[in-house]
Amino acid sequence: MLEDFSKEFSSVGNSPVESIYEAFDESSSGLGEGFSESGSVLHLDQLYCEPGEMAAEAYQSLAPKYKLYSYASSHWTEHLALCETSAPIWLMEAAKTLLDVKVSNCRNWLYFYWADVGAAINQDPTGFDQLTLAAFFNLHETLVGLLSQGASQGVKDQALFWASRLGNCRIVARLLEAGADPNAQGPEAHTVLTAAAAHSHLDCVNTLLADARTDPNVRAKNGRSALSFACGNGHSEMVKVLLDQAGCGAAETDNSGATPLFWAAGGGHTTIVLALARLPGVDLNHRDKVGRTIVSWAACDGMEEVLSCLLRLRGIEVNSKDEEGLSPLSLAARYGHTAAVAILVGNKKVDKTSTDRNKRNAISWACGRGHVDVLRILLSGGCPGVDDEDVDGWTPLAWAIQNNVPELVKTLISTGKVDIDRRDPCGRTALYWAVDYGHALVVKALLQEGADPESASNEGTTPAMLARTYGRDDILDVLFSYSDYGAVQPNLKRSG
Repeated sequence: MLEDFSKEFSSVGNSPVESIYEAFDESSSGLGEGFSESGSVLHLDQLYCEPGEMAAEAYQSLAPKYKLYSYASSHWTEHLALCETSAPIWLMEAAKTLLDVKVSNCRNWLYFYWADVGAAINQDPTGFDQLTLAAFFNLHETLVGLLSQGASQGVKDQALFWASRLGNCRIVARLLEAGADPNAQGPEAHTVLTAAAAHSHLDCVNTLLADARTDPNVRAKNGRSALSFACGNGHSEMVKVLLDQAGCGAAETDNSGATPLFWAAGGGHTTIVLALARLPGVDLNHRDKVGRTIVSWAACDGMEEVLSCLLRLRGIEVNSKDEEGLSPLSLAARYGHTAAVAILVGNKKVDKTSTDRNKRNAISWACGRGHVDVLRILLSGGCPGVDDEDVDGWTPLAWAIQNNVPELVKTLISTGKVDIDRRDPCGRTALYWAVDYGHALVVKALLQEGADPESASNEGTTPAMLARTYGRDDILDVLFSYSDYGAVQPNLKRSG
């Protein structure tokens, strides 16, 4: 890592990758005397300053040619971490050099590493200092040596964040001993503690909580606490550890108004939901900023196991509406969660007649989204409102024909409660609109169920006239097979 690519290039050239290939000369092997900090290398630091995705592009071009360098860039820190205590002094000093971003050798391998392994971490590695890189790559002995040379509070805090974020527990403990702030805000919108919790590093969470300075309720930028992340991830053991902390806010809300219970429900983590539900101060019917409760969340996300669990809890409200007036039943129907719909329809406490602010019911939402199976469950469960109008005068059938799903239309009409030729204020029927949408299969389904093929709008436009205007001969053929148009108005049948 130190002697490879040690020749200085006079120019990067117009094509950085080509220039590197041309300028590269056979490098020496081994470590030690031949290394020069000033005579660096690949000049990837210049390469990566170019716009676009030159970093990834350059890596893809260089990695196959220099496979050993590519491997070393991605794994040398892992190997060093395993033998730091027995490594010779010269090797440890060389490692410190490779952790100094002011040195081109460091920047070069970091770019390789980030293009290959570290791309998932949204952070520019060239902004790291030696201590942070040692913490990042779990180089404990190297970090101890760097700490002995002194470090600012900001540097220690940044190093602690990355150690916690990556689960490097020994590093976390050593940095806390050195005075790093366990409540510091790091990059990636996280604090030290929330980063550990969000990435399920239980050992790091335990180590941080063992420090009396750590606030268990410290929040990330989105307002979520460590408990919130642990609940959302379904990490039961971490949840228990956090709840055992004095003053842990089990009912604290994040920026969206959601509590840890919401995240547990949304993640489908029934055991955690039950544990939180038993705690004093936890409101089972709390609403987030859009007015949704945990029952709404479970219904909306199709978490049927959690939903069944919630419906058995004493005091739970099953018909709470959000700011749009949507009940859990309407939300489940809207998003096509058949199992959740079945659970709600089968519960005696659920209001099957519930409508939202636009007077749409669960059947309307199922039809509008094309969910045939949901519609069948709603109908078999006795949900009313099959032909009810919403605030715009739209019935479930009007919503259904927007989808080119003939089975949806047939299922709705089969109830015998639908006025198939109902007209809107302009005199247009469902058949007219199906032609307008160009849904030939739905047109046929409506005609099969008895829709009037000759019904005209207030302006006198028939479905056949509309089909001809759009040049839809296929729809005209279907219409003519169910009407007298072919005999009475043959000139309408073809456009040319």
